[in-house]
Amino acid sequence: MKDKILQEAKRRGIVLRLVGGMAFEVHCPKYRYLFDDFGREFPDIDVVGCLKQVVEIQKLFLELGFEENKNVMRLFGTQRRIFECPGSRLHVDVILDRLRFCHEIDLRKRLEIDYPTVSLADLFLSKMQIVQINQKDLVDIIILLLEHDIGELESEVINIKYISQLCSGNWGLWKTVTSNLEKTKCLVEKFLKDNPGNIKNVKSKINAIMKYLQESKKSLGWKLRAKIGERIKWYHEVEEVAR
Repeated sequence: MKDKILQEAKRRGIVLRLVGGMAFEVHCPKYRYLFDDFGREFPDIDVVGCLKQVVEIQKLFLELGFEENKNVMRLFGTQRRIFECPGSRLHVDVILDRLRFCHEIDLRKRLEIDYPTVSLADLFLSKMQIVQINQKDLVDIIILLLEHDIGELESEVINIKYISQLCSGNWGLWKTVTSNLEKTKCLVEKFLKDNPGNIKNVKSKINAIMKYLQESKKSLGWKLRAKIGERIKWYHEVEEVAR
């Protein structure tokens, strides 16, 4: 179904890009078997689109036979929409313009960097910005790091320069990302226990990202917020969507 949606969106000139676990699976073909080994399932489809195309997006899903969740539209109309497939549990979560979870990641100028997913750096941040991150999200990051190199470009590498620019201007995001990198490192040996080479590969990339983030020049706002630290909450609570 995801291919049908993305292909029809492309045909109509609608910008839709995969996020969520399914996007990691698509972007990691070499190590896709690890998702199966972990028992990773992808029951829903998550995509990011442009708010300015929301009417076209709505028309696309309705003409593909989906029904829109009106409650979500009323509550989150400018932020997200949910379209449900009648007769099944499948639904498509359409996020508009920005990832608004524990931290806000603006994707308006970045949606056309890659296809059919958002860029590798934005995939990385989509998981690393989760404060209460769970094991499946950490596994997604491990596989992403195993499959892709770290660099300062966008093409098939995880753009650490872009990630660092966001984190160096936002202490809260920096705090969450660096904390989650430590959690990821702790899980690597357990998840990749049968392959020392893969463990070394992922750990070296985590260390490289940590070093880059630590050494990058920080903004004045970052420095002022760092002095307050954890005394004040540095992230947003994620609001659950009732479907």
